[in-house]
Amino acid sequence: AGRSWGDVQKSIQEYLIGKPDERGTGMIPADLIVGYGPQVANTGCIEHVKVRHVSGGTSYLYFKSYEQPVLSFEMTNRDYIRLDEEPDYKRYAACVQRFRGHTRDGRLLLTFTPEEGATEVVQLFMWEMSNHITKEEFDKSSRAVVVISQYDVPHKTDEEIEIGALNMDPARRAAKIHGQIAFGKGAVYPVEEST
Repeated sequence: AGRSWGDVQKSIQEYLIGKPDERGTGMIPADLIVGYGPQVANTGCIEHVKVRHVSGGTSYLYFKSYEQPVLSFEMTNRDYIRLDEEPDYKRYAACVQRFRGHTRDGRLLLTFTPEEGATEVVQLFMWEMSNHITKEEFDKSSRAVVVISQYDVPHKTDEEIEIGALNMDPARRAAKIHGQIAFGKGAVYPVEEST
């Protein structure tokens, strides 16, 4: 799922299955794609893709947008869910509840930059910020955090990162470049926080 159908089409779908006029050119090879679901009205997105699974069966890959009502995230059980960009708490909670029965060992992966600070979703992953559960309960929740800075990704050079930093709001640099959570809601002054 992503913030908008445009984001889903231009990032998630394009990477996995290719552009709308070049289906089968993404990470999933064309010969493994068994079929496509219906198009989502006026978006360039498709609802789902059927993929030949290594077991010989068929897997279904569904696409969603945060533009859809929260109720649409309360769907049938899923084995794996990826949320690209931070969801609101209600969508996150609806996704967590999809892992029941035969999918109880499912996985939920969130990939986002914590630009909005210590939101309700961010706090779920930071025990130090969570005042509603014990450390023992947090450890049992199976939540984990991996912080990756732009310097950790192979497709950006140091020079590109430094030029990008010079062209962004200084108050957002720590979040955008290093994945650091800004405490409080929004920047009060447009300057970098000192360490």
